[in-house]
Amino acid sequence: MAAIVSQRTQAEWDVVFAGKDACYAPVLTYDGAASHPQVEARGDGSPRFARSQTGEPRPARAPGADTRECLDLLGLRPEQISRLLDESVVRQAKRAPDTPGSAR
Repeated sequence: MAAIVSQRTQAEWDVVFAGKDACYAPVLTYDGAASHPQVEARGDGSPRFARSQTGEPRPARAPGADTRECLDLLGLRPEQISRLLDESVVRQAKRAPDTPGSAR
């Protein structure tokens, strides 16, 4: 496959697949993506997520910090959750003293 693909440039492959019902898309550099016709059509000149606001990063939650809540949301009864914890099928993280947002 590599031998076949390497016989043409990306621009040549673009022409081959233009207007075809085929699963094809070139792998673009950041600069190539910024100048792609879809991005240019939006008029902002930047890839879609460049203007997203994600907020301040937070530290990751401890493994098992949300075990009880997740299992509850899945519809397990409290006694089922306790049994899974007692049999070490799942684990609930211990609550850190005075740590906001830690496991309950």
